[in-house]
Amino acid sequence: MHSQFSHPPSGTAVSEECPSGALPSGAVLSAPGAEAPPAGALPSAPDDAGKDFPGLLSGTPPQRLQDLPAAAARLCLDVRRFMERELGLDLAGKRLLAGFSGGADSTALLLVLRYLAPGMGFSLAAAHLDHALRPESAYEAAACRDFCRRLGLEWTQERIDVAGAARAANSGLEEAGRAARYAFFRRVMRQTGGDLLVLGHQNNDLAEDILMRLMRGAGWPGLSGMAGFDPRRRLARPLLLTPRARLEDFVRSLGIHCAEDASNRDQAFLRNRVRHTVLPLFLAENPAFLEHAADLWRMGRLDAGLFDSLLALARAGASGLCSGKAPEPDAFEAPASSAAPETTSPPEAPSPLPRETLASLHKALRLRLYKEKLDALGPGQICLKGLLDLDAAWENNPEPTEHRFAGGKLALVRRRAIAWDMKKRNR
Repeated sequence: MHSQFSHPPSGTAVSEECPSGALPSGAVLSAPGAEAPPAGALPSAPDDAGKDFPGLLSGTPPQRLQDLPAAAARLCLDVRRFMERELGLDLAGKRLLAGFSGGADSTALLLVLRYLAPGMGFSLAAAHLDHALRPESAYEAAACRDFCRRLGLEWTQERIDVAGAARAANSGLEEAGRAARYAFFRRVMRQTGGDLLVLGHQNNDLAEDILMRLMRGAGWPGLSGMAGFDPRRRLARPLLLTPRARLEDFVRSLGIHCAEDASNRDQAFLRNRVRHTVLPLFLAENPAFLEHAADLWRMGRLDAGLFDSLLALARAGASGLCSGKAPEPDAFEAPASSAAPETTSPPEAPSPLPRETLASLHKALRLRLYKEKLDALGPGQICLKGLLDLDAAWENNPEPTEHRFAGGKLALVRRRAIAWDMKKRNR
């Protein structure tokens, strides 16, 4: 008879600071259709569950960096160099939380960081969200838990009805799943005092992201792809310039058999169509496309830094400040609102942009200042045409005008400045 797990109700969180051998009563994971173990039991899922759902995590990796095969050790050291030199991260004394799905990417991330932690001086924990979308997801959650216990890592997991959340929000499954994951990670970060969330996005994901941003009409430097380190969200992607194939070779070399989510091949989702149809065409035309995507990402980061410096000067002029550059924030300092409950109150309208400040700026910087002000009002995609129309009105129209953007955002062109507001405030 194979092991049975009784999964917790949707929204139930389970956490364990260290391998203890038992779960809280009533918080045991489960798979449908089998008899449950005694309350509080912590069954070992992978060996038995794999008979019905092949592909679950299995294998016990080496415990130390020095025990790894040479290629695996080189990958770990390459990731360390990327974090320190390109992302500028000093992780000594920090608490890292790794998102862990049980797939090859997140398994490689967890292992790499586990091997690097002693030498870099950080502590590591893992978090897993069961989306409850597939019958085998409870087994996968149990396999992730069991794997973390074998590595001696703290872990937290939760089960959420993502399909129900999508229906309630009238959104797609992908969007609802993403929102649920990041909300879960934020909760765990607050509850555990985490300093940095680390995710397993890798070089192929970056190339896919660049292609999708191109489809959506992204500008520069946003077209260069997702951030490697986002201090505002306290989020990092240590594997971002590592190709997926190298990560898969890494976990195989350690004798680990990872789970594969069948939904990753569902062509109903744009990312999967890009992954399995569009990206292979680019790689067929140029096998070095992943390297070029990494180079584009590096160029984008450099240009973003330049634009930030120039915008700091422009903001200083708009605020009447003498200093040209704002002080650098502590990379791990939590935003002022991070410890407070989430709120739906509207954001404050950003300060106006005086005409004399705008007149001194290149058009490219004016457009970026407009977008920065509109983004501060809340969600809603800002299109280039709207920004160009706003700038043309500021340059050529002496009469007051009102420009509307997605999300109810307003730009109000006046004689002395451009002001910003939300539609609901004016109606």
